[in-house]
This record gives sequence, C-alpha cells and structure tokens, in this order.
Amino acid sequence: MNKDVNNNRSGERNDSEHARIVAEVLEDQARRRAVRDAAQVSRAEESDKSFFVQVGLLVAGTFFFYLLFFSPAWIAPTASDPVSAQATEDGLRVAIYTTASQIEEFRSQQGRLPRSMEELSVSRAGVSYERVDAETYVVLATTGETTLQYVSTEPLDEFVGNAWRRVLGDVGSTS
Repeated sequence: MNKDVNNNRSGERNDSEHARIVAEVLEDQARRRAVRDAAQVSRAEESDKSFFVQVGLLVAGTFFFYLLFFSPAWIAPTASDPVSAQATEDGLRVAIYTTASQIEEFRSQQGRLPRSMEELSVSRAGVSYERVDAETYVVLATTGETTLQYVSTEPLDEFVGNAWRRVLGDVGSTS
C-alpha cells in the first residue's frame, strides 16, 4: 500500500507540473499574440500617417502651382488708378479753404490772427500757416509734387471755386 501512495503522489506531481507547463505555454502564446497585434496596429498607423502626408503634399503642390502660374489678385493686387492732377489740386484747395475758414473764425472771435497753427488747435498733414502782418496771412498746402498757396488778400470763395463740388462728387444731385 505504501507503493500506491508514492505512485499517487508522483502522479499528482506530474499533473501539477503538466498544468504549470500548459499555463506557461498559454501565457507565452498570449504574450506573442499581443506583440504581434501591437506591431500590426503600429504598421496601420504608419500607413495612415503616410497617406495623410501624401495628400498634404499634393494639396500644397497644387496650391503652389496655382500661386505661381495664375497670380491671384488677392496675393498680388493690381495697382490703383493714380489720382489725377485736378483731383489733387481740388483736395489741396479744400484743405486750404477749411484752414483759412478756421483762421477767419479765430480772427472774428479773438480780434487778431493766430500766431501759429497750434493756436488754432488744428493740425493737417501738408498744410502750413504763416502770419505775414497783423492783417495778412498765407496758407500753403503740399502733397507729393503739387503745392498751392493762398494769400488772405484774395477772396476765399474765388480761390476754392468748384473744388468742393468736384471733391464731394456733386452730393445731392440726382442722376
């Protein structure tokens, strides 16, 4: 009977050893399967990235070709029409007229001519004022190569002429 007990113990050891080996093999297979699946996912992700890179390069190349050969207006705008000499002169006449009107208003309120443009609290680019004597002044306006001068001994309305109408484009007229 002693021999049967030893055989039984030896069989139990074999069964437990066999179960342990089977468990190790199953774990190893599961580990290998996980590594193989991870490699397949990684290759699929690389394939997706490669596709997006190719599409991006195609779109960028097409856009570059469009810019190079078609020169769209939004990237290279056309030059605006130059301002005519008449429009430039009219603008200067209106600027001089408004400045001279403010000088005359100052004279009527203060009883004298202002010493400078700063005393008028007016600043216009390209317009200057010079007091000649107690009664006379000069307003000078310059833009680009065009310069106009108004001397206060000249009637202001004659100086401005139809410039207001041309600058404003006949506002109020019906066409």
